[in-house]
Amino acid sequence: MSERHAIRVRFRGIVQGVGFRAHVQFHCRAARIAGWVRNLEDGSVEAELIGAKGELEVVLRQIRDGREHQLSSVDVHEIPVPAQRSPSFEIRH
Repeated sequence: MSERHAIRVRFRGIVQGVGFRAHVQFHCRAARIAGWVRNLEDGSVEAELIGAKGELEVVLRQIRDGREHQLSSVDVHEIPVPAQRSPSFEIRH
C-alpha cells in the first residue's frame, strides 16, 4: 500500500451554488480519496484530501480540468495526515 499524504486545498472563483462540492466529491470517491469538502463564508471552497501522492495529483487535475472556467485560483498545502479519518469522502455543511 502506498504511503498516505494529506493536502488542504482552497478553491476560489465561482465555486458556490454551482455543484462544485459534488464535483469534488464525485472525483474523490471515484479515485478512493478520503476526506471532505465544504463551503467557506468568504465564498471559497475548502477541501482536505487524503491518499497516495500520485492519486492526489491525478484527482486535483481532474477537478481543475472539469471546472477550469469557474476557478480563479487553487491553493494547495500539504498537511499532516489526520490520526482519525473516515475512509470515505463527504460534503460538510
